[in-house]
Amino acid sequence: DEWLLRASPRDWGVLGVRTDVATSGEAGARNGPIAIRNEFRVFPFPETHGPDAQLNQVLLDLDFRRSYSEPFPPIFDLGDLATIPGEGIATIGERVEMLVSLILERDARLVLLGGDHSVTHWSLDAMLRKYPHLGVLHFDAHHDLFPTITPSMSYVTHYNPFTAALRRPQLQCLHQIGLRMVETAFSSSLKRDERITYTSAREVQALSPTQVYAVAPRKP
Repeated sequence: DEWLLRASPRDWGVLGVRTDVATSGEAGARNGPIAIRNEFRVFPFPETHGPDAQLNQVLLDLDFRRSYSEPFPPIFDLGDLATIPGEGIATIGERVEMLVSLILERDARLVLLGGDHSVTHWSLDAMLRKYPHLGVLHFDAHHDLFPTITPSMSYVTHYNPFTAALRRPQLQCLHQIGLRMVETAFSSSLKRDERITYTSAREVQALSPTQVYAVAPRKP
């Protein structure tokens, strides 16, 4: 891709991964990239980055009563990962990992639009190679930490991408915000990993954004 050849550290790339082959529930997550783009048509994508595009532009956040006058970073929509009929999540994931690695080699930044949560596993693998002391801030109702059926199995689905990621010592911390599930668990699966912390959805409702982020782990 031409963008990969000329991307700079200030650039952002947006890549869609239209798949839900690794979900155990109802299909539909594959439509995520389309839905997100439809909702954010006003966001400054490449077509607004002409020679006069940033003159007198201010980003207004009415929710928090803030305005940002700094120049917008260049944001490029890279389209969607090519769809191959019948392809499984393992090879989809390998292609995601390759593209994420190429983008990180340019020191650019990536926004990945899913798709089911399984693709997180491969993007994290690429990031952990680039950044060996990485922390993850995860917003979700579910923790995505379910174990595989047996320890010898290593498959990745939408409900366990962080299970695989925590096998890597490079992952320094995983802080999850918004958990609101009730589940049963075997006592053998409740081994404490000190890297994992969370703020539940009920707790978030009683806190300000500043208070929510105050409990997130910080780099020493």
